[in-house]
Amino acid sequence: MEGKGGQKRVALVTAFFFIAVFSLIQLGRAQEESSCVKCHTSPKTLIELTRALAAKKPPKKSAETKGEG
Repeated sequence: MEGKGGQKRVALVTAFFFIAVFSLIQLGRAQEESSCVKCHTSPKTLIELTRALAAKKPPKKSAETKGEG
């Protein structure tokens, strides 16, 4: 039997194992999220969407209806 020192070592190795697995899972999720953001926020797409929205809006009316000018 290994004794208390061996049990501590096994507990430590187990803890590091679970931390490593959890970190890899989180890393995978973070990469998925960032790839979505990367694809959906490309400058070209944003410019096209902005132009399409501007074309759909009616032109702004002048705030001044009477007076000089």
